[in-house]
Amino acid sequence: MPMEEAVTLTDVFVSITDPRQSAKVRYDLVEVLALVVCAV
Repeated sequence: MPMEEAVTLTDVFVSITDPRQSAKVRYDLVEVLALVVCAV
């Protein structure tokens, strides 16, 4: 069985596009998603 390359959560979060209006963004989307994962 071939070994697959490990993917980190940061790699996944960085690949997600931020749909929010840039003028109204206070926190980076990666930071928000990381907090959500920690809260669960």
